[in-house]
Amino acid sequence: MSNLKLLIITLLLMLNSNVYSENLEKGQKIIRIGSGSIFKGYYSIALDLCKTIKASDSNTDCIVIPTKGGEENLELLKNGTIDLALVQANVAVEAFEGKGYYESQEKMQGLRQILNLYDEFFTVIVKDEDKIKIFSDIEGKKISKGPAASGSSISYNALRKFYNFINEPVNINIDYEKSVKEFCDGKIDAIIMMIGHPNPLVALIANSCEVDFISIENTKITQLIESNKAFHRAIMDKNLYPGITTDQNSFAVSSILVTNENMDFKTLDKFIGMFHKTVKKFRHSNYMLNNIDITYFADTNNFVLPKHPAVRNRK
Repeated sequence: MSNLKLLIITLLLMLNSNVYSENLEKGQKIIRIGSGSIFKGYYSIALDLCKTIKASDSNTDCIVIPTKGGEENLELLKNGTIDLALVQANVAVEAFEGKGYYESQEKMQGLRQILNLYDEFFTVIVKDEDKIKIFSDIEGKKISKGPAASGSSISYNALRKFYNFINEPVNINIDYEKSVKEFCDGKIDAIIMMIGHPNPLVALIANSCEVDFISIENTKITQLIESNKAFHRAIMDKNLYPGITTDQNSFAVSSILVTNENMDFKTLDKFIGMFHKTVKKFRHSNYMLNNIDITYFADTNNFVLPKHPAVRNRK
């Protein structure tokens, strides 16, 4: 992490801490949302959710807690450091069921879903002239798939188990922002991310050197979906970024907002009520939400976890 990023995160944490203390003194209830890196989509979504929470009750304030992502958010939610958490649906399912990344940990059976948000796509970026044409071609190649506890890495590992690689891909443990030059210089063969599109970082890569997406084999996608109900088929649109000429088969998963079963009903009920009133404004607040049907966010038919009781039909 660069010194600038570290400084920004430190200042944000100090500011949030001061706000938290001041508001407690005023008798206000504080809702804390675990987001993700301030440079990724979760953080901006969390800021918009906080605005809705504040608007729902004049005696309730909200702060966004920058984190490393969904896995850390679930840990903070579990120990009571935060009240709400943004996380990939597949990671939440693994935590709830105690499988995959969480197979050696106690099941988080108290998790409750509040909202669906936007889809994150399994995105594999390669050089345009490269010999990597489908996912199985990454065997023995140098890849960048994010930290071990990241949603990108957890999703990669979920897919990886369906391949019989003799020579394992070599993960280059480097920040995605730093991987752009390494990738364009040929020191990394593929960058693998679970992200919403369009994405500024992918746009930066596509404008820095000639790139392409690759497809995931249909049989492997089928196996993956059967292993975790949160995954679904998706198409990587060729029109998303410059230089991409062909649509590619992949899979996606929804990012979701979750809480614990003991989250205060009245506070959450007010938030959900305000969310329904302002959902059109919320959808237009972030480019990743613009094309989502407003009924999707609170559609419990698409939930992968039990819903919190405050999530109910609204007239």
